[in-house]
Amino acid sequence: MIGGVSYWVGTFDDLDGTGGVDEELIIETLPDVPDLSAWPTELIRRLETAHLQLMDEGSRLPALIELARLYHANGFNSQAHSCYLLLSAIQTGEAEWPYMIAVLRSDYSDQQEVIELLARAIRLDPTWSLAHWRMGETYMKLERWGLASEAFNKRLEWAPEDPWALIGLARIAFQQGRFQESEARLLQAITADPNLPNARRLLPDVYQELEDPGSARESRDHATKLGEDRWPVDPAIEALIPYCYNGFRLRDIALEAIQKGEIEAARMIYERACDVDSLDVESRFLLARLCRDLGDYDCVESRLTEVVTIGAYDPEPYLVLAHVLVEKGQNEKAMEALAMGIERFSGEAALYQLLGDLLREEGRIEDAKLIFDRVKAILDAESGFQ
Repeated sequence: MIGGVSYWVGTFDDLDGTGGVDEELIIETLPDVPDLSAWPTELIRRLETAHLQLMDEGSRLPALIELARLYHANGFNSQAHSCYLLLSAIQTGEAEWPYMIAVLRSDYSDQQEVIELLARAIRLDPTWSLAHWRMGETYMKLERWGLASEAFNKRLEWAPEDPWALIGLARIAFQQGRFQESEARLLQAITADPNLPNARRLLPDVYQELEDPGSARESRDHATKLGEDRWPVDPAIEALIPYCYNGFRLRDIALEAIQKGEIEAARMIYERACDVDSLDVESRFLLARLCRDLGDYDCVESRLTEVVTIGAYDPEPYLVLAHVLVEKGQNEKAMEALAMGIERFSGEAALYQLLGDLLREEGRIEDAKLIFDRVKAILDAESGFQ
């Protein structure tokens, strides 16, 4: 189908912007709705509605934008690519569409195509600073250091002290043997964002070249404590969140938000993941854990109750729910949650231990003794197995 779309659209340079594109003919080349039998019904409804609206000239453009974003947000890259190509043909002056195609194509082997797409986006909107950063990263893959440096410096014109552009320039300096300059750029990036692991992860190699093993070791340890690398916030990608019905993708975005300190944004994304999939246990548990850190115990109780009702994959949600209920003075409900956990995970000593402690607090000594005997039997069995 992509080939069919490309046939009608032609290359970007062939488009004259006069509105001469035969939209109805182009629409006929769009791919059909893919197999969505395992997806939420709301996504299916939105896609089917948008496809129907393509037949109406007045609603065609917003329907095509809706399709592009729904497909992209949920990982249907082939269909998203087709829609973005059509949008580029219809709205020849809009920088977003070639930019989004470049994002989709960034992991493919033809990096020259990505460069051409980003160059088109930049011509249409020179202030799109993230396009300059992506251009620099793409040139880096091709080892075209001079052009990469120009792109990163252009990013810095629009986003001064941007740590990712500084890291890009540091990598180029390192590749070219300018180790002191590389160190200076990385330290600039760390000043701009002290909690960004990307820069600290590169510093040990720089210090090794500068024959400073102590600083190399210190930087390596610091980077490890900061966790995984992070990347710039891309508003064009963040705008896709309301179109996403993929719990795995939403959880990844929420985790990135947490790493950046954007806690309320992460909460919103987890809530969306819960809304779009009524059986998404993992998102509910992660949301509950986040809400506990925020002190919102009503949210914790609500979401963990959903988790244990659906059926958790491990004992932790039952334990966390029980502890929260105890903190709220609801020991009886806590014991009910533990009993549910024991029914599902009969060999988990921690569930019995907490239940025994609560029974003892309630003065039910004989019941508590029976539970503690069970704890001992489980631990003895585990010790014997080892």
